[in-house]
Amino acid sequence: MIIELTPALVNRGIMKHNNRIIFYRFLNGEYLLNDFEEFIYSNDDLESEIGGDVYLELIGFNTKDKNYQNRLMEFIFESIISIGEFLTWRIREMLIDFIEYPEKVKELLDKFYDWTYGLYNSDGEIVDGFKFLQNLGMNNFYWMDEGYLRMSYGDNWQIEYKRYKDDFEFYHKQLKPIAINILEAIDKERINIKGQGDYEITNLLKTELESDQIFELKHKEYIV
Repeated sequence: MIIELTPALVNRGIMKHNNRIIFYRFLNGEYLLNDFEEFIYSNDDLESEIGGDVYLELIGFNTKDKNYQNRLMEFIFESIISIGEFLTWRIREMLIDFIEYPEKVKELLDKFYDWTYGLYNSDGEIVDGFKFLQNLGMNNFYWMDEGYLRMSYGDNWQIEYKRYKDDFEFYHKQLKPIAINILEAIDKERINIKGQGDYEITNLLKTELESDQIFELKHKEYIV
């Protein structure tokens, strides 16, 4: 779930890479609150990296407040990590995983679908997505969804799922160049993510990645 917040207002870019990754992972729900608190209090460099005033606010939150974690995340977005930075990191992580791990292709294509057409914000509302992901998102393996398989094959659905799963690499080879292209575009700032659904993209890439014609997968059963 993505939280829509204003960009950070303080000087950024001086935080060490490893420290920044911990902030990203906490915001993404991968880092437990207790572990994050320990990181904040035990890191001797953090105060100088984010500024004394910001650091004092960071450690000054009332931990007994029932909304403590949400308020903490909001403060981080407002004062330390911009929403654009976080979203850029999150999308890059998904693309890298997709490129490197063919076995995750089904799981990640489902995520790309959600990120293409919008996610729920903290108010439970659908917010804009990132259309440049559509050639991945629209090729999600709907035919492997459990509900679809149960309806089509009944008690034998798991057999069909296993058969399709054995074809992951076949499909991954077709989609991997698309993921590489998007990742390179982000790294070379031809795609600049500013916020949820808010990004800049070059005209050439927009034509290539956001056209009305979606990349069409070739299926094994159609290959002679």
